[in-house]
Amino acid sequence: MDRASGLPLHIQLHDELRADIESGRLEPGAKLPSELLLSERFGVNRLTVRQALAELARAGLVVPRQGVGTFVAPRPETVEIDIDTGDWVTKHERATEAAAIAGREVVEKLLGVEEVEAPRSVADHLGHGVMLWLETVHTLDREPVFRSQYWLRTAPAPAQVWERAEQGFGYQAIRDLIGQETVQAWRAFDAVAASRRDASVLKVPTGAPLLRHGGLNTDTAGRPLLYLLRASPSGRVRFVARPRPREDHR
Repeated sequence: MDRASGLPLHIQLHDELRADIESGRLEPGAKLPSELLLSERFGVNRLTVRQALAELARAGLVVPRQGVGTFVAPRPETVEIDIDTGDWVTKHERATEAAAIAGREVVEKLLGVEEVEAPRSVADHLGHGVMLWLETVHTLDREPVFRSQYWLRTAPAPAQVWERAEQGFGYQAIRDLIGQETVQAWRAFDAVAASRRDASVLKVPTGAPLLRHGGLNTDTAGRPLLYLLRASPSGRVRFVARPRPREDHR
């Protein structure tokens, strides 16, 4: 714990435990150490531990069981719906273009680039190892609407990414960095509570509800190239899925 940072200790502890959960170091169903053990491990009092655990519970990351302890929440059930998303990116680009034509200011700004070890949630789809991580924010009339994170299996060095960002950022920039077109393999949607970083970028309170979508892009042979996550405040974006009719539909 960094007592000189000015950040409340319970938030620092919350962030430490959240990182352990989201990276997979703490598996779903795992029991967290007791308040006493956590207070000794991190050098804080038990009230601080209690506050951090309460924040995690509000975010749906842990489940307290009275008289038993606190456990990592199970992963949400997956319900698969077969719809045609082949032109998802194209439609997203058209929506962006339409907003710009209507005189609205639409910008995707690069916030950060790092070479990182893939977290477990990403490694499950892209494979293990060091890859390039990018963070951007989409704004509409200067109001943030998306915080996006991209993990790229193959890409240039961070300095080259910053150079490319000077020409503007967006889907074309991602294609340029990868060096080829990509194909959407799948997309998933869920609701999450805003992390401290989400809150800072999107200008919402920590713990505010966010709509998140993400998924995997591959090359034309099905080899994974890109994993993305994109989060938006629940009141700023609405997604509408309209399944296409099929000839064999009855």
